[in-house]
Parts: sequence; C-alpha cells; structure tokens
Amino acid sequence: MTLLRQGYAGQAPDLPADASAKARGSMVVANVLLSDLPLAWPELGPLLEPAICSSPDKPDVLAELLASRADLWGIYDDGKAVAAVVTAKQEDGRCLAWLVGGSRIRDWAQPFLATLAEVARANGCWAIWGSGRRGWARVMPKLGFQRIADHDGRPAWEWRIA
Repeated sequence: MTLLRQGYAGQAPDLPADASAKARGSMVVANVLLSDLPLAWPELGPLLEPAICSSPDKPDVLAELLASRADLWGIYDDGKAVAAVVTAKQEDGRCLAWLVGGSRIRDWAQPFLATLAEVARANGCWAIWGSGRRGWARVMPKLGFQRIADHDGRPAWEWRIA
C-alpha cells in the first residue's frame, strides 16, 4: 500500500496552477506519479544512489516504485532537483522515509516533512520513521524525531504525527 499520489509533470511543477505539488518558501515538493516516473527517474535516481549503495539490503528501488510499493518525491529549488526521497506506507501504520538523497537538507527538510506529514495523515499514518547512518543523529532531533530502537543495526528515529 502506498501513500496518496500527487502529480508531477516531469519537472518542477508550475504553481499554483498545479495543485499536485506544494510550494513551501522557495522549495517545491512533488510526489511523482507512476506515469511520470520515466521522466523523473533520470534526474532523481542519481540523487538516491549514495543512499542505495549504503543501504544494507541494496534495494532495487525502481522495481519497488514500479510495483507501487513505494513513492518517489522530488524537492526542487528554481526548477532544479536538489533532493529525492523514497517513502512507503507500512502495515503498522507508519510512513517509512526509506531513502534520502541530495543536498541542502537544511533548506528542504522542514518543507518536505510538512508535506509528507500532511499526506501521511490523510492516508492513515500515525508516524514517520527512518533509519540510517549515525550522522543523522545531528539532524533528526532538530526536525522533531525521537530516537527509537536500532533497525538492522542502524540508528532509527520516529516522529509521531497523529
């Protein structure tokens, strides 16, 4: 089961005409539709490569996206992709921020999480969680996440949204 799909036009959406993306300050957060994945993946996929390579299970992200078991998000500034995030709704009612890649996290994390929380709540999620390298310990508490038990030997954090 995946989160509510929001539109994408193969590039940073025009706002406000495109109600499928959210503008937060100068950043645009867009959830990529499956039909737009071939347009978005060449730009967003490389941003995720470091996260995929450091993941313990080396996932086939594109296969997960094509099977609608995960959602791809693009974060844009002035029409240029600065980050990509892959999320998935889990059976326990939490939204997993599975893979995160790109740059300038301090600029886009709060706008992205505000949008993700809104969509996750609308789809019955009660928390957003993720795990990753230890360096995330500096960032996650500032974003409202609490440390939870390690997942696959990696630190994990959770933000209760409901």
